[in-house]
Amino acid sequence: MNDNSKSAQTLKIAALAEIKYEEMKATDEAKSKIASENFNGSIELTLEDLKATKGSYLVEDLIFVESINFMIARPNLGKTYAYVDMSCRIVFELPWLGKQTRSGKILIVLGEGKAGFYKRLEAWIQVHGYDMDDLRGKLFFIDGANLFNDESIKKISDVANREAVDLIIFDTWAATSGVTDENAGALNSEALNRAVKIRPESALLFVHHPTKNTEQTDRPEMRGSSALKGRADCVMTMYDESKSFVPTTGGKQAWIALSTDFAHGGKNRNALTETIRGLYLADIGEEGKIFTQIESESMSKQASRVREKLVGVMTVVEFAKALQMSAASARRYLDKATSEGIAVCHKGATPTDADRFELSETAKRSKEPNFAYLAEVNEMNKKKEI
Repeated sequence: MNDNSKSAQTLKIAALAEIKYEEMKATDEAKSKIASENFNGSIELTLEDLKATKGSYLVEDLIFVESINFMIARPNLGKTYAYVDMSCRIVFELPWLGKQTRSGKILIVLGEGKAGFYKRLEAWIQVHGYDMDDLRGKLFFIDGANLFNDESIKKISDVANREAVDLIIFDTWAATSGVTDENAGALNSEALNRAVKIRPESALLFVHHPTKNTEQTDRPEMRGSSALKGRADCVMTMYDESKSFVPTTGGKQAWIALSTDFAHGGKNRNALTETIRGLYLADIGEEGKIFTQIESESMSKQASRVREKLVGVMTVVEFAKALQMSAASARRYLDKATSEGIAVCHKGATPTDADRFELSETAKRSKEPNFAYLAEVNEMNKKKEI
């Protein structure tokens, strides 16, 4: 190769290198724009601003306002029953798994399982003594979604903002996200960004599946890109605990655990991590089920005792006499039951007036048989006998 050829080749390489350099710079700049386009700007916060956000939750210690949450469980374990139970308890401001809830509106985006959804709601309503009409104006539904489709996003956003919902549930991530490559970090991040924009004031809950090699273990890791878990404020995993869980009371069940512990694939950015045990699907009538928790696990021993022994409206002294314990111990029992939503405290009008306690409406209702439901089950049993 002569000098002229070498010189021409050098010039060609230099020109190509310059073009490649410009392309790489353009790619980096495009990535930077994509990464920043969903950022709404920096806002200075005061201590008062931070204090105002403290403890703002829909479900105490689990789902906070404006948060991203995932519920992870293998197919047919009961995750739909679990979030149906949670949703109804938020609507009626009832404790969920021993945790206080704040009343709110919920939009459920169904990507799968639409056919049997009404039946699951109906079973919950019947067992807990409510009416389906009680859910109107509180629960809203959308059939099908794709977070990368503008029309789909607009429809979800229109309903969410029209009803000012507090929580949007996507069932499931795979069926509603529109992500074509579940391991692509950028795609998953963009899907989350688009979901957050639907109604920034709402918390989000995505129902998702674990990886195949972890779904049968007590550490189910969510499927797909690590970007999902990285963005999540709370990851609740559900796993089969039938072989290892031994309840303090009650018979054998197909036990389920729900965990935010790292050891079980969970995460909780805003509260202490924990594992909640004693969960199972209770058979209700013909082919019906509800997600529930064995009583010995769902409330403290103190609260259970209060529910058993608190009759009418009683002072601390009256309750202490009924249980034959000191007033100080009786007060601890009553305060614990109040914190768990089992009792209600009516403060004395003056410092010298004694506080008075009675069972909460929920606790009262739990002690009363659901006669309408029992009659229905009895009728079903008669038909089976025939």
